[in-house]
Amino acid sequence: LVQRLLMNLPEGVSEWMVHPGICDRELVTSRTRLREQRERETHLLCSPMLRELIKETGISLRSFNG
Repeated sequence: LVQRLLMNLPEGVSEWMVHPGICDRELVTSRTRLREQRERETHLLCSPMLRELIKETGISLRSFNG
């Protein structure tokens, strides 16, 4: 899914909102429904596969702050 999304991005600026994290005791007791999802996002964002895909597609990563 991620590969298909990144390979079909339109020209211009796109925003990808993620909430990476570790499902520790603090997160388990918090009032969020995004617990295990945060760990999956962390693994995806740190994966060599994603890094290579970004390189192959020529995507330029930028901070939200500028």
